[in-house]
Amino acid sequence: MTPSAKIPLRERIGPWAIGAGILVILGAVAWVASATAAAHHASTSTPSKCAVTGPSPLRLDGCDLRGVDLSKANLHRASLRGAQLDGAQLRHKDLQGVKASGASFAGANLSWASLNGADLDGANLQGSNLHRACLQGANLQGADLRWSNLRRADLAGADLAGARLTGAAMPTKHARHPAATTAPKSGCT
Repeated sequence: MTPSAKIPLRERIGPWAIGAGILVILGAVAWVASATAAAHHASTSTPSKCAVTGPSPLRLDGCDLRGVDLSKANLHRASLRGAQLDGAQLRHKDLQGVKASGASFAGANLSWASLNGADLDGANLQGSNLHRACLQGANLQGADLRWSNLRRADLAGADLAGARLTGAAMPTKHARHPAATTAPKSGCT
């Protein structure tokens, strides 16, 4: 045997080299784990059924659309039941006739959006901006509108039965049931 064979490996290459080797191995393991997790997340977070383009009306029930660019999506009469749209930028969007019961629009910007005839039964609109939104005839039964901005929104004929309105900035007058038509005119069509 050679004399170096009797010297332990850690003494031959030094503690720094062993530490560097361990770090390289751990880095490679972490990279593989993160790449695998990213691939899994990409394949499960926005399934093909959640594509925001396609024939109208779109069917996006249960989709997680947080952070998705909806600027070119045709959401007129779309089905968004149970969808996650927290923080969505939907300013000036046509959402007339949308079916979004149980959907979450928390913190979304819906200012100047057209939501006439929308079904928002039980929807979470907490902290959303609905300034000058058109909500004529909308179903907002049981909706969570706490801390939302509804200033100058048109709620003519909207049903707010059971809606949570704590802290909401309301128009001067607002609808209380489907027959109410006392909301100020906003230019909604």
